[in-house]
Amino acid sequence: MLRNNNISSFTKKLEWDKIPKKHFWHRQLYVITAPFEYITEAGEKIEIEVGFVLDFASTPRVIRWLYPAIGWYAKAVAIHDKGYRDHNGKPKGWWDDIMVEAMKVIARNLTGKITKRYKRDIAIFYWAVDRFGEKAWNK
Repeated sequence: MLRNNNISSFTKKLEWDKIPKKHFWHRQLYVITAPFEYITEAGEKIEIEVGFVLDFASTPRVIRWLYPAIGWYAKAVAIHDKGYRDHNGKPKGWWDDIMVEAMKVIARNLTGKITKRYKRDIAIFYWAVDRFGEKAWNK
């Protein structure tokens, strides 16, 4: 635990590259190219190491036009992918909640508040991981 002042933040820029010709279930795979971290509202540090492979938002092809793998929410889904892969002693629901928390941080940074559009997107992402994330969690 680092701090408890109810301010969550991304402390480093998210940097990645495409992995050429590398796909998983028709989704492009990416690799993190610089250390990345997020501090939760509770003051816990979540780190993603260089070399971590992810697919960002695992959206079905039929809605990728609306929610592409890398969108405004990329940092939050990267943290979520890391949590689903490593668990770090936390339950699935904790990682789903951290994704929502991180998406709210991003939305506030983009617009100064959480607009209706961002509230909708956050609710859809939460519903999707809550409803369909179990398979990825159990890998």
